[in-house]
Amino acid sequence: MKNVTQDFRFAFRNFRTRPWFMVVIVLTLAVGIGANTAIFSVVHGVLLGGLPVSDPERVVVCFNNGVKAAGGDHTPLAVADVLDWRAQTRVFEDVGAFAWNRPTYTGGDLSEQIVCVDVTSNFFEIVKAKPLLGRTFLPEQGDPGAPASIVVSEQFWREKLSADPDVIGRSLKIGEAQPSIVAVMPASFDFPSQEVRAWRLMPWTTPTRRGPYFLTGLARLAPGATLQQARIEAGGLMSSFDH
Repeated sequence: MKNVTQDFRFAFRNFRTRPWFMVVIVLTLAVGIGANTAIFSVVHGVLLGGLPVSDPERVVVCFNNGVKAAGGDHTPLAVADVLDWRAQTRVFEDVGAFAWNRPTYTGGDLSEQIVCVDVTSNFFEIVKAKPLLGRTFLPEQGDPGAPASIVVSEQFWREKLSADPDVIGRSLKIGEAQPSIVAVMPASFDFPSQEVRAWRLMPWTTPTRRGPYFLTGLARLAPGATLQQARIEAGGLMSSFDH
């Protein structure tokens, strides 16, 4: 519960400093999927015009939306939700997800927590963001058992890694693992927050149940698809998921 409270406080600060993201929230869609669970699908158009991405109007963020007893609006997705959506969608070119984290970085003079986003291997492909150094995650790097990988921000690279031009392949002491750096993102890329210092690859395994719910969905509309079509599909697909 302490971590959840911290997450909500962080999200509120982010909303205040990123007004464009607040616009996302008012574009809510809620489609019911059952009288008992009252879980809903929510799709938002994300205004990424200030970021170095291709066709930002095609990028959307996906949430669950439930009644107050189930957590209220903008509740997280489960891994099973994202996998089912990815397998069945017709309007999205690709579907991924991310989750906030604050691992401890112990590679410097002092241990410190950093703002990190755990992401699926297609995260950077969905937003079409180009690295300053290296290359972003490959699909196979998200497979179970693959070596841990991480992408760092330019600020982290300069402040913590002395802007080492040979940083690619270097291991970081972060959290309980030592992921290898595969890329450095330019300072202009600060999605989903200006406070993010690293994007850590999230390995995926096929879940045995629907929960837990901890993810924010991220997707790119297929060429010619509209947000309205995505809203309609979201309701239909989510209503078929076994929550």
